[in-house]
Amino acid sequence: MRTLAVVACILTVLLSGCGRKEESGKPCVAVSSEPLAWLLRQIAGDDVETVTLIPPGSNPETYQPSVGTMKELANASVFFTLNTPGFEKSLGNSIAGNFPDLPITDVSEGIEKIYGTHAATNESENGFDPHMLTSLRNCMMIGETMTETLSEMFPDKAASYAGAYGKLRSRLSELDSIIATKDIKGKTIVVKHPVLTYFARDYGIRQIALEKEGKEPTPLQLSAQIESIRNASPSIVVTEPSGNNALETQVSEELGIPMVEVNLSSDKWIDELSRTADEIDRN
Repeated sequence: MRTLAVVACILTVLLSGCGRKEESGKPCVAVSSEPLAWLLRQIAGDDVETVTLIPPGSNPETYQPSVGTMKELANASVFFTLNTPGFEKSLGNSIAGNFPDLPITDVSEGIEKIYGTHAATNESENGFDPHMLTSLRNCMMIGETMTETLSEMFPDKAASYAGAYGKLRSRLSELDSIIATKDIKGKTIVVKHPVLTYFARDYGIRQIALEKEGKEPTPLQLSAQIESIRNASPSIVVTEPSGNNALETQVSEELGIPMVEVNLSSDKWIDELSRTADEIDRN
């Protein structure tokens, strides 16, 4: 039932997006996630119909597409993907097989991937950490790739896209510089799942994940973990809004440090990164 409900959700979004192409006269651009949709809107504005394939709140690492979903991509002009293990890799393969004429742009090209933070996948050669959008520097590169692709496809709008991207890059660069000046380098944060790996790399933060290969620790393992983590003097425990946060709550209470909820799957994820840096700075 859950799978059918999620598929129905995707179909509704797709039908309300690409299905309006003929009515609006605008090209349809498909993206895999809401953060990518936000970046696209900053560059293309209202010039395109933006369709997001992963429903907000879904886990992009485990979500699986359906054959029915693929059929709704017939009107898309291009598909922007991070090509991450799991959903996006599977989706890209399905699109390539079912819609060979649909251009697919891997916007993660050029980004230095981080390996070894997640459990192995079937795409072992592609088993990198998927949370690239937690790095503002990565986002600048992704925005540049989007701009170049859109400009090639719609050259009459190239100047507009370049100008919009320039503003986006300035905004991201300014925030990156602000975060880099905060007292966060060398500090430690605790997470259930390693969602802030690229953020941590950018600013010299140590991230300790409670999960190991996607599995929560047993009570005995957690007890040993907490003692080890205590020696690292962590600043905060980061939790996500979806799912059970009992594990993070226990660690936060036993260590006596704040628990901060961070929503990285919404269109406000950049503000969430800034707030996370503020919390680390003040603790």
